[in-house]
Amino acid sequence: MSRKTNAAIVAMTAGVAAIAAGVTVLAIRGSRSNPAIDSTVTGYDADTRYSQVYEVPTAPMTLTQIAERTTALIAQTAAPTTTKKAPAATRKPAATTKKQTQSATQKPVQKTTRPAESTTQNPQVLEDTEQGKASVAAVTAEEAGPLPNDMTFKGLYRDKYDVIGLKRYIYNNDTDPNCRQRKFGYNPLYDAGANLIDFSIETCRLKFNYDSKDYLIQIWKGQYISGAIGTVGGEVGIYTRPQGKVSALDHYNCAAEDDWLMMEMTVLWDENGDGVYTAQLTRTYEKHWWETGYVDGQLANKRDSSPLRILSHITFKDATQAQAFEQALTKQGFKSVATFNPTVKDTCKRYGKDVIFVWQDVR
Repeated sequence: MSRKTNAAIVAMTAGVAAIAAGVTVLAIRGSRSNPAIDSTVTGYDADTRYSQVYEVPTAPMTLTQIAERTTALIAQTAAPTTTKKAPAATRKPAATTKKQTQSATQKPVQKTTRPAESTTQNPQVLEDTEQGKASVAAVTAEEAGPLPNDMTFKGLYRDKYDVIGLKRYIYNNDTDPNCRQRKFGYNPLYDAGANLIDFSIETCRLKFNYDSKDYLIQIWKGQYISGAIGTVGGEVGIYTRPQGKVSALDHYNCAAEDDWLMMEMTVLWDENGDGVYTAQLTRTYEKHWWETGYVDGQLANKRDSSPLRILSHITFKDATQAQAFEQALTKQGFKSVATFNPTVKDTCKRYGKDVIFVWQDVR
């Protein structure tokens, strides 16, 4: 057999393996349901209301239920044009119609005029130079005192910004020791595999070095499955590998528990195409390696995720790590601002070991 034939077989085998891994990892993403959120209660102040919408853990689905749901998802993607709905037993729990969701998620907070967009460049942003990299490594001090409001979702909510989503949603229990995705790590082939099934998601990879490790914080948003069981949503994941390790597939491992970080995430959606991005769901500020959330719905054009934004706040181990991540953001195209405004896309701000950003178009 010729070398060319051998190479073709190896490439084909690797492609099939990548697709199989992609199906395994991606098709079971919505493997746990969020409990019902009583969004009809009114009269709370900002702090109480903020606590009210946070998730309360419930028992995860059994492996049998996950397998049944995965089978239904794969069957749906194999024939995306079919109009037949999956059996009730395999569909997402606590599903609601669009009309029910709209009435159940009516927010009591009266809308106010949002502040003007701020694009002031932070003079402390480091350029991608050797001097800049040395400066990042030298950062040890953290700003003292409490975080300013614009670094916390609670503060933004108190300032009347729509950053707290109240819809029912599904998410992955990434902190479960039996979480299957923790075994796979991540590389670009998985994203390619997702496009071969009924996932239309876009991503942004943010790479930096810290404490003798290469870090990848990857974010996703888009359409996860079409049709009656389809959802839209987003993800923020943390991955690592030994610093300088060469990988033909640019593969990273899912972050070990020592590298999990405190984070919170909101998915915003311009569902009506009028330029107004409304918070759909908010994930709790807790320690994660992979924070996810998906709500029922369909994008007008599943190939265009621009109607979705991801708002995320991450607390790093120290200011050095946070500044390295901030530099990765600005290198990728995010604009660092002096005062954070969650209505301004593709911006970020760092304060000590905390970084907050809103992502829409940067790739």
